Order: sequence, then structure tokens, then C-alpha cells
Amino acid sequence: MKTILSVILIFFSFSSFSQIKFEKEKDDFTGASSVNTHYTFIDKIRQSENKSEQKKYNQIGNRLALSMKYQKTDQQEVYWVNLILNKVDLGCLSKYDGKMLVLLEDGTSLEFHQVSQTDCSSDYSKVSYSLISKEGFESLDDEGYLNKKLREFKEKSIKKIRVHGTKYYADFDISEEKKFILADNVNTIESNK
Repeated sequence: MKTILSVILIFFSFSSFSQIKFEKEKDDFTGASSVNTHYTFIDKIRQSENKSEQKKYNQIGNRLALSMKYQKTDQQEVYWVNLILNKVDLGCLSKYDGKMLVLLEDGTSLEFHQVSQTDCSSDYSKVSYSLISKEGFESLDDEGYLNKKLREFKEKSIKKIRVHGTKYYADFDISEEKKFILADNVNTIESNK
């Protein structure tokens, strides 16, 4: 009986990591529909040998949270990755010049381009990125590219995320239980759009 209970508890603990909360919306005027996943902290809390520095890191806690948004209109389908950065000074996060790199466990990387307004706060920043290239915003001809990248998310885990600002960049190591966060978000959106 204890073995069965242990197996059940292990199953629920692992399955809870992949359950992404979301909200579904439809605009009455335009007919556009969207699926928004809730933010999840995904980074490891930084570690230090120095006790006072470690105490500071523990007080700050997680510095990176991620969600995704999908929106469908008559003309296009768009996916965004949204980040919240807590106590991270990068200079400014600049619209269209800002970028985020995602290093996958297999060594490949994906580049996202910032589409949200410029934000120069070092305390708390919300920023949105798209997989569509800068040129793709004009031509909107990146649908095949976007679908290929979304398939990659479903199959691969994340090792690290790098966020570029105007002055600095920051690397975030992803905690072990959140390595499939992009896959979980894409699967949640795909099954609910």
C-alpha cells in the first residue's frame, strides 16, 4: 500500500509541474481570440559562498518569471513570451532592439525579439518577446518559421535564458523542474485555442 501511495504522490508531484494555468478571451468587437498562460518563476536562486551575499540572494528570491500569450485575428496568429524581471539591472529593455536568447539542452539556441514598450526600471520589469524576426513584422511571412520553432519547444528542454538590455545582459539558469516550461506553455495554448 505504501508503494502504491508513493507512486501516486510522485506522479502528482511531476504532473503538477506541467499544469499551466491559463485564461481564454474573445474580443466581442474584433473577434480576436487569445489564450494567456499565468506567470511561473523558472530560474534557480543564485548561490554564493559568501554568507552575506547568499542572504541577499535569498531575500531577492527568484528573478525571472515566464508566461506566454497566443492571439488569433483574421489576418494572423501570434505567440509571445512574456517575462517579469525582478531586481535585474540591464540598462533599458528596448523595443525592437531588445532580445532574449534561449539555450536549449541540446546546445541549439532560439532568438526572440522584444515587442513591448521600452522599460528602464531595474526593480521590476515586464517585457514581451516574439519569435517573429524584425523583418517578419513587416512581411508577416514567418508562419512556417514560427511553426518550426514551436515544434522545437514541444520537444526540447531549456538550459538557460539570456536577456539583453541596452547596457548589460543577464543569464538565468533554469531550475530542473521548469526545464520544459516553454513546452508546457505551448501545449497548454495549443490544446485550448
